[in-house]
Amino acid sequence: MSGIGRLWAGRLYGTNTGNLFIELAGDNQNLTGTLRFADDRFGPTVYSIQGSFNETTLSIRGDPKGNCVERGRQPLARRHLRTLPP
Repeated sequence: MSGIGRLWAGRLYGTNTGNLFIELAGDNQNLTGTLRFADDRFGPTVYSIQGSFNETTLSIRGDPKGNCVERGRQPLARRHLRTLPP
């Protein structure tokens, strides 16, 4: 895989806050992986994700794994994450 790192970690702020961890595999146009979100209030959620990277924007979508749906978790709509210039 070239162009984007395989492992990402960060902090999410907004309506939900918490720690975010992403593991990616594949080439830039056909990425797959796992997104783990540790929500400060509601606990952990794990998503199976698919997406692409076009040199400046990571676009992902995904579905919850396991019993996340029972706790009210919904599929991820397409999200666009901007990368910072080097």
